[in-house]
Amino acid sequence: MRTWGGKRRGAGRPCKPGRRSVPHRRRAQHVARCPAHVTLRAATGIPSLRAAQIVNAIQNALRVASNDRFRVLEFSHNGTTGSDSH
Repeated sequence: MRTWGGKRRGAGRPCKPGRRSVPHRRRAQHVARCPAHVTLRAATGIPSLRAAQIVNAIQNALRVASNDRFRVLEFSHNGTTGSDSH
């Protein structure tokens, strides 16, 4: 019988005293003049997004998408911390 993984009593990160969980409420409307920080995670098993050809394609797509209502101020692609990072 497996004793790890899956739903079970006592599983998950323990609650700390005085710390509340994050409420799942609707976010306030975004003000266009204020930048937003966005983090995206790629799916497991796809080719590296750090390959020069892929980085160029992403940068070109962001450049084409930029207009008076949308622009990217900074773009960073970071590796993973797992064993599949190479």
